[in-house]
Amino acid sequence: MALARGRRSETGFNYWPGFVDALSTLVLSIVFLLSVFLVVQFFLSQEVTGKDKALEQLNAKIAQLNELLSLEKLGKLTLDDQVSQLKAGLASAETERDRIKGLYDGLAAAGNDAQGKTTELGKALDSEKAVSARALAQIEVLNQQISALRRQLAALEEALDASEKRDKESQNRIADLGSRLNVALAQRVQELSRYRSEFFGRLRAILGNRPDIRIVGDRFVFQSEVFFDTGQATLLPEGRAELDTLATALIDLDKKIPSEIPWVLRVDGHTDSRPVSGANFKSNWDLSAARSISVVQYLISLGVPAQRLVAAGFGEFQPLDTANTEEAYKRNRRIELKLQAQPPHRAEADGAVVSALHLRPYRAEDEAASIDLWHRTWQQAYPQIDFAARLDWWRERWRKDLVPNASIVVAEADGVLTGFVTIDGEGYLDQLVVDPAHWGSDAARLLVDEAKRLSPSGVTLLVNKDNARAIRFYERNGFAHAGEDLNPTSGRPVLKMAWKP
Repeated sequence: MALARGRRSETGFNYWPGFVDALSTLVLSIVFLLSVFLVVQFFLSQEVTGKDKALEQLNAKIAQLNELLSLEKLGKLTLDDQVSQLKAGLASAETERDRIKGLYDGLAAAGNDAQGKTTELGKALDSEKAVSARALAQIEVLNQQISALRRQLAALEEALDASEKRDKESQNRIADLGSRLNVALAQRVQELSRYRSEFFGRLRAILGNRPDIRIVGDRFVFQSEVFFDTGQATLLPEGRAELDTLATALIDLDKKIPSEIPWVLRVDGHTDSRPVSGANFKSNWDLSAARSISVVQYLISLGVPAQRLVAAGFGEFQPLDTANTEEAYKRNRRIELKLQAQPPHRAEADGAVVSALHLRPYRAEDEAASIDLWHRTWQQAYPQIDFAARLDWWRERWRKDLVPNASIVVAEADGVLTGFVTIDGEGYLDQLVVDPAHWGSDAARLLVDEAKRLSPSGVTLLVNKDNARAIRFYERNGFAHAGEDLNPTSGRPVLKMAWKP
């Protein structure tokens, strides 16, 4: 160092070493400061990092506190609602308490009354116990009586069973007797046919060829003018003379025909379609019936047995000629005589057989009587079937099928509907119904004859195969078997029967 300073002094003042020293010192100071700054920066960084963590923790705690605060607010609202509800419940409870208190007060008052009533009821109960004791005694007596009745019912059931057995045996015997009776009746009918032919032959010989007396099939047809004046039912002398001859033939015939053969002479009165005039008769029904009865009564007065005569009036409803001419009117005014078999129950009856059956067209006011007659008739024919249960169905069919589409003719006796027949435009006879009280009378045959008149080209019908009585009736009236079928309504097996002129 001394050497160096000596050379500088030799050359002049040298300031660089000082400058280098100062600069070195400055650099060292800066380095020192930087080191201090770095250390401080490090510690400050550590401190800031710790503060950030603490701040995050504080934020998290603040968030938790916010959530707790929200929950507390919500809980407070819930508590407020509960408090409101509790207040309302308290008010209701207080109201209920007041009501119960009022009831209690009322019950207390009622309890006092009930105490008195309890005493009364105790007395009534004692009385009822006494009555119950008597009732129990009566029940015991009734039980004994019921036991006795049961024993009697058992005896009656045994008797009923025995009666049913006897009834079944009787039915079998009746069926056998019916078959034998049918054979006998057929024989009697054949015999009667022979006597009828003889009777008509004799009448033909007696009456001769007269234009006012005609023979139509099995009937003698007299013009009304032979017996009566116009609109009258009093016999003319000329008519009485004709009836004298007829009465003689009838009396002779009654002597010839065996007594066991039932027969009657039916006298039918007919008028034309013009209304009656005068006050003697209300209608053509009355006039036709009165004329037939006049003939019958006169024959009885001549000695003809009354039980061999039947009078029937048809009014204007069975015309021979439907034209509106004097000639047609004259033909339709007539008295018809027909000899026919008499129903067995009539043959056994005592006294005169003088009936007046009227045939007329169906009227709306006949509905109830017609439906009731249908019910009674079919119930009598088939007692095992409940026809009352079918009345609504039949009433509907009657109104919507038969009445609009068929001609219906009813039979009356003394103003009471005793039968009816229905026949449509194609000649199908759907219903022939006769009151059971008039079975065996002439009503059924008259109604069938009317059906033939309404359908002159032919009549067809269906009849149940098990209805032997009806089948025999149709056979006697000219119907023939035309095949077998099933009834479209009931499903029963039926016979087809047909009549052709």
